[in-house]
Amino acid sequence: MTKNRRQSGKSDLVGLPHYQALLDGTDWASLATVCGTGESLPAALTRLLAPDPAVREDAARNALKEVTHQNTIYEATVPVALYIAAILNQPDITAGDFGLDSAAPSRRPTLVSLLVWLSDTAYDADDECVALGERHYGERFLHEYEEMRAFRDLRPAIFSAVQPLLGHDQGRG
Repeated sequence: MTKNRRQSGKSDLVGLPHYQALLDGTDWASLATVCGTGESLPAALTRLLAPDPAVREDAARNALKEVTHQNTIYEATVPVALYIAAILNQPDITAGDFGLDSAAPSRRPTLVSLLVWLSDTAYDADDECVALGERHYGERFLHEYEEMRAFRDLRPAIFSAVQPLLGHDQGRG
């Protein structure tokens, strides 16, 4: 029997550094967020791997609200998206989401919340948003909006983390 990447915890993601290297190697305090800088992000991002789903849910809410407001890509959005993509294959992301007695989680599973956020953020940087920005701000919109350009450049790496989660093994022989 072979183990898939999610079970083994190996990182074979295209272009993504290890999540701990991202956490430790990013100058979070220098990155702009919705209301200031990202100095509180490392603690919240670390808690996304907590064994308690309630702690992860709170961590996701705290981290993502720092980089999510009115369809804007902030300086801190890019490393947060990279970190989230890098942890999607970690078993701790889903630990305790389903109780022994229940087939349904008591809250939205962490993995689902993180995938929804990545999806929403990808829409905030899609070609339609660029075209809209160019209509309102001129053809140099994307060139001058470094954060959006950086996020768009990371889409292949983020997709490499999300793609294995798009299918399931039920019903396969």
